[in-house]
Amino acid sequence: MKTYMKSLLSRILTAGLCAAAIFPVSAVTISIEPGQLADRLASATPDSELIITGRADARDLNALRALSAPPETLDLAGVAIADLQADAPIHLGQASFKAGHLPSYILFKAPYKKILLPAKMTAIEAGALAGSQIEEITIPEGVSSIGDYAFYGCHNLKRVNLPYSLLSLGRGAFADCPALVSINIADTRVATLPEDCLAGAQSLRTLDLPAVLNIETRALANSGIESLELPEARNLAPFALADLHNLVYLSVGPNARFDVGTLMNCNSLTTLQGAPENLPDLFAANCYSLTPNGLITQAGSIGKYALANSGASTMIFGQDLISIDENAFKGTVNLSHIDATALDGNIPAVEENTFAGLDPSTVRLKVADHFEEGWQNHPVWGLFDIYSDYLTDVEEIPVANDSAISIRIAAGRLIIDAPKPITAAALYDTAGHMLLDIPAGDNHAEIDVTDLPRGVIIVSVKTADDFKGSKIIL
Repeated sequence: MKTYMKSLLSRILTAGLCAAAIFPVSAVTISIEPGQLADRLASATPDSELIITGRADARDLNALRALSAPPETLDLAGVAIADLQADAPIHLGQASFKAGHLPSYILFKAPYKKILLPAKMTAIEAGALAGSQIEEITIPEGVSSIGDYAFYGCHNLKRVNLPYSLLSLGRGAFADCPALVSINIADTRVATLPEDCLAGAQSLRTLDLPAVLNIETRALANSGIESLELPEARNLAPFALADLHNLVYLSVGPNARFDVGTLMNCNSLTTLQGAPENLPDLFAANCYSLTPNGLITQAGSIGKYALANSGASTMIFGQDLISIDENAFKGTVNLSHIDATALDGNIPAVEENTFAGLDPSTVRLKVADHFEEGWQNHPVWGLFDIYSDYLTDVEEIPVANDSAISIRIAAGRLIIDAPKPITAAALYDTAGHMLLDIPAGDNHAEIDVTDLPRGVIIVSVKTADDFKGSKIIL
């Protein structure tokens, strides 16, 4: 009987060992001291989760990247990262590593879907988790800095939870993370959004930056952000908000200083609040959806290509406008009217190619009364279709009888009064082409003429026993 029991127990134990070898354990916990992890991993085959506790240094962290069959989750929350001063390079030519720091590129392209970082970390160095497979990350409280490109190219990363202790982000820290939909920078003490920080975050639609002071070059380029408010912004670097192709609304605080190309290529932008008084070069170039009337009205100067290819159809120049640089309005093909009456005779400096791509003779330029001649004699402004309220008039065409029909213009409307019902009335251009047929049957008619072609218009009005023709200069 004893022999049978021993044999049975032996078979059971053997089967158990074989099963363990064939079927990995779902979770494995390993407690280590610095330098022990590589050896301990040789006999561990976790299926879903690897939990490391104790103390670890760069040698141990380096070993985690090379697992042949990594689990989905790597739990390092119970690890204290120790310093290491080695005699020979350990990782990327480095032999010296700081306590509490996740070393540069130490988990580069790590295969884990979820990583719980050490709870007592203080810094994440450059590229530490770049290219990894993580889907979500929580940075522990106590971490004050995240290095350059720390999470660059994490294509599966959807959510990032940052701690209040965080003071700085590195260049490109979360660049090329196309799946990212949430990052809570507003809950940190970060004051500067660095160069390329969230560039390429195509799924990121909203971002709260209530306390950020500085936005560096292309910090959000090619991200999916649709609306952005920067109430405390102070410095916007060259091209700081360029290439935000989904951005529709932007509000900037009153203390912001703008630079070259701040909004270049934001081609969905329709609303901008808080623009500068002087528009720098390339400021909102290629913002096709923007109708920048307010920007132009308050501007003292407009730089090179500042509003090139904008959607402006009308412009109102403010009284402080002094200069408009070359190609400032290049390609504004919808432009049909400019109101410069606020300038009186203070004609702003302009370059020959400021309106490149437009035929100025097709653009109406309204100037203040009695200053027409100065504008007309200017080598550039004189090419526009210049008019003023003083020049807008009605001139009667002589006919054989003294007509009792009245034709006049007031506030952009053509007003016709006749003693008898109107039987026929129409507006023609000087070539005789009918522009508008006026309804008959009443003694009184009012027609909005603000959308008619600028220039001379002929008005013809008939009643049963009367006729009158007039020329209108619009």
